[in-house]
Amino acid sequence: MLKKELVDRGHIVSIFDFTKIVPGISDRKIFNRIKRRVFTSFYEWQVNATFLRQAKVEKPDVIIVSKGLNLYPRTVEELSQLGGKLINWNPDDFFNSKNTNDNLVNSVRYYDLVVSSRPHLFQEYQEHGIKKSLFVDWYYVPELHFPRQTSFKYDLTFVGSWSPLREEFISHIVTPIDIWGGGWERSSLKFKSLHRVNSKIVSQVEMSSIFSESKYNLNLITHENRDYSNLRFFEVCASGGLLITEKNESSMSYLVDREDCLMYDTVDDVNKMLVSEFDFGAIAASGYQKIVGGKNSFADRVDQLLNVIQ
Repeated sequence: MLKKELVDRGHIVSIFDFTKIVPGISDRKIFNRIKRRVFTSFYEWQVNATFLRQAKVEKPDVIIVSKGLNLYPRTVEELSQLGGKLINWNPDDFFNSKNTNDNLVNSVRYYDLVVSSRPHLFQEYQEHGIKKSLFVDWYYVPELHFPRQTSFKYDLTFVGSWSPLREEFISHIVTPIDIWGGGWERSSLKFKSLHRVNSKIVSQVEMSSIFSESKYNLNLITHENRDYSNLRFFEVCASGGLLITEKNESSMSYLVDREDCLMYDTVDDVNKMLVSEFDFGAIAASGYQKIVGGKNSFADRVDQLLNVIQ
């Protein structure tokens, strides 16, 4: 998506896809996954050597690294000395142990700019040596997330991966929930007896259809990643769905509770909402207008980044 947006604006863009070097990622065959685990160090070295060689040949004005778990600190340091701007756009918290590693933590000081959806962590990032941080929030993609004119198939849905905290929260919701996402096969037998668990990871188009076809769409923030916002916040509204989301400074900066969506502080709030009367169509339509009319698409986020780069 990023390449398309940049090319549409007249930029020359090339992609370095490390999954073409490291087996078992794009191709999930067991043999290739075993090779990746056994020869991790070799493939990581190959990624660094190839990427650095390509960057030295092309001499780009800007290098954008998406996360960069495989890049050695010395590689990032050499990239920073090529004369162009070096940017890291990380969808996760740099210092969440579940989503980072020593490579990334020890490389952050070499980037000219770090792009993140977590402005509440920027002071901490600065203390870890990050030079400059840019707040770029999550987004929706118009080609994927849009209202489908359908009737309701579901009362309450949740689309997202399993975690112990998410299972615990949903366990206290009295209404049965239709759930899609990876990892839910790990939920308890009791949980599965109360809720309709689909372990299938749905496509973006399927997901948007689910949002449109649900009376309520539950959104759960990943607190383990110190999140205040996420993709679902924007995707549900852009798909014309009625959003139930956590009340915090991020959600309140975009939407108004009971006008554009429904916001909760506790799981008890969610249970009360589910037995109350709401004008589903009016709230969902208002949320749609706020998000879609508020420059929150992926293209808008790319414009925001380019304005800073330029």
